[in-house]
This record gives sequence, structure tokens and C-alpha cells, in this order.
Amino acid sequence: GFCDWRLPTYLELLTLLDLGRGGPAIAAPFRTACPQGCSIATCSCTDDSPREYMTSSTLADLDSYFVYVDFDLGVSAFTPKTGLYRVRAVRKLP
Repeated sequence: GFCDWRLPTYLELLTLLDLGRGGPAIAAPFRTACPQGCSIATCSCTDDSPREYMTSSTLADLDSYFVYVDFDLGVSAFTPKTGLYRVRAVRKLP
């Protein structure tokens, strides 16, 4: 186990987008089905209907909002920090 997981920035999460694909617009290396016995809560995998994933990026004028990336539509937007969103944690490479 590692203990240095964090939320990706907006720009980091954008690197997972593949705008040439339809929903989900996730680049092939990150579009992995959950193996039998795993779920998105227990394994690193993508479910069949990924939607909005939150980032650590906030709006400059309004830090109560964060930026999210919608992998179903291939777009990004911002929303209040009060909602529930999926996360895709990242680590610093050695």
C-alpha cells in the first residue's frame, strides 16, 4: 500500500480524455473493466457509465467550487463542493 494518493488537478485529469471516443471518452489505458469480484470501490477500474470526476482545482474567485471532468460527454465544468462525485486518485511518480 501507498499513502501518497491525492486528487488530480484539472490538467492532470484532462490527460485521460480521449475526445475521439464516445461515452465514455476515456483513453484506452484507463478504460478498464472491473474484474470479477471487484468494484469501483475496491479496485482500480472504470464502471460502465463513468460521469463526473472531481479534481483538486478550484475556481480562482470562488474557492467553494471545484472543477470536474465529465468523461461521458468529454467536457469539463465547475460545481459547488457540496455534491457527490467520483474520484480517480493519482500518485507522484518516483
